[in-house]
Amino acid sequence: PHGRRAAHVKRGGRLGGVPWAAIASERAVWAIVINQFAFGWGFYVLINWLPTYFAQWNIDISQVGYFAIVPYVVQGVLGTAVGFVADYLIRRTRSVLLVRHLAQLTGLVVPAALLLVAAFLVHDATLGVVVMTGVLGLTSCTAAGHSVLQHDIAPRHAAVIYAAGNVIGTVPGIVGVYASGYLLKVSGGNWALPFGVAAAIYVVGAVAWLALARTNVMIL
Repeated sequence: PHGRRAAHVKRGGRLGGVPWAAIASERAVWAIVINQFAFGWGFYVLINWLPTYFAQWNIDISQVGYFAIVPYVVQGVLGTAVGFVADYLIRRTRSVLLVRHLAQLTGLVVPAALLLVAAFLVHDATLGVVVMTGVLGLTSCTAAGHSVLQHDIAPRHAAVIYAAGNVIGTVPGIVGVYASGYLLKVSGGNWALPFGVAAAIYVVGAVAWLALARTNVMIL
């Protein structure tokens, strides 16, 4: 994109027209997969447990939905805007990788910190909404990170890479949701445990991204 030339071109044995070996051996693909898992952990944990988080302040059950939905509305709006901002920054900086790094780190590291704030420093529903809106709103920045890197490195096979990563990204929908519920149960409702785990996974994803993501390769 944007006239970028790949420094490395990768080809490999094909099955069904897809160079599976080249895809599986590319470190940037693993950056995508790991980060889809990290993003998925936070996404599924919060979408399942956020109403319970707000219910701890004895909000009327008919009002819990309003508190829980606000962060997702903001996430949707910002997720749309992020694409335009990313394209603008790429034109200005002429560095696709720099913008991908900025987007992914903003979308994981800052929400990780805010999850800890939500666990330790939030003591009322109003502040909880503000913090959780920050968490979910900023995770939408990853729409310009791991969600599009496959188009940078393998435009012909972007759908295959995204689909493979998305399979891994849905695992937290089972494991993460159950684990978070278990941690809440054994801790007597201590949100520091499930939120701490989610924050740690976000950070691991960010580190993996910095170590593995690149845009100077093209899988053909």
